[in-house]
Amino acid sequence: MMGRPIDKFIIGDTTRMFLFAMLDCSRLLARPFTRPYRCDSPQWRRFMEMTLEPTREGAVELRRRLLRVEPVEHPIAFTVAPADSPQGFVKRCSICNRRRLQNRWLLETDEAAHWGLLAKTGECPVIYGICENCQKTALPVASDT
Repeated sequence: MMGRPIDKFIIGDTTRMFLFAMLDCSRLLARPFTRPYRCDSPQWRRFMEMTLEPTREGAVELRRRLLRVEPVEHPIAFTVAPADSPQGFVKRCSICNRRRLQNRWLLETDEAAHWGLLAKTGECPVIYGICENCQKTALPVASDT
């Protein structure tokens, strides 16, 4: 990934714009900051963190670190919903991996499957966005330490 454009690794315009806002904040505040995020697979919950640190040259170095991994009880493969598919998808937060179902953000796939809001196996088409909680907490402010 080193030396390649980061936006080639990001799905969804909302997520792409949000990451660029984080990069801009790092440059403007001229200091590093670290934020947690999730990068799950169908079988594993992966808890990670990213550190963004501005360089003297005006770039931002992005480092990521795996904090822990947990198994998923009901593996579901999330696929990107086609752009022309207005129905039949689940909205998924690109930062915390919450799913928006029945007007609620549910943290875990297992929770949604337990309540019958998602099938317990198989594939689920998603569109990516950023939940309200992550919108409020992911971007740094001048008083962050």
